[in-house]
Amino acid sequence: MISKLPLQAAFCFYSLPALFRSSDRPERHNHTKRGIKMDKEQLITEVAKAGGFSKKNAEKAVTVVLDSILEALKEGQEVQLVGFGKFEVQAREARMGRSRRTGKEVQLPAGKVPVFTAGLMMKKALN
Repeated sequence: MISKLPLQAAFCFYSLPALFRSSDRPERHNHTKRGIKMDKEQLITEVAKAGGFSKKNAEKAVTVVLDSILEALKEGQEVQLVGFGKFEVQAREARMGRSRRTGKEVQLPAGKVPVFTAGLMMKKALN
């Protein structure tokens, strides 16, 4: 999975923390109710700039990294990037919920949910 990434994809992925430190880049992020968000296209642009790649190669690298993480999670694997964070899938049991429209209790089925836990480097960079 992750070990089979091309060199460019691996470089882009491991240079992502540098994007958190970049204070001189212009703000082009979207504003939401929760704050500012960066979409995939903006991430590709930032990776291209940080890595000195063309936008096309940066798009391939970002797509390969995200697809590799998704495939590993589908296979039940945990993806841990030391310092950055850990991606895993957790089982959610069936439970009772409440319909927002009617207010009645409804049975919610069991399922799997993706979970991300931030690593120490990311926590330090954000505080």
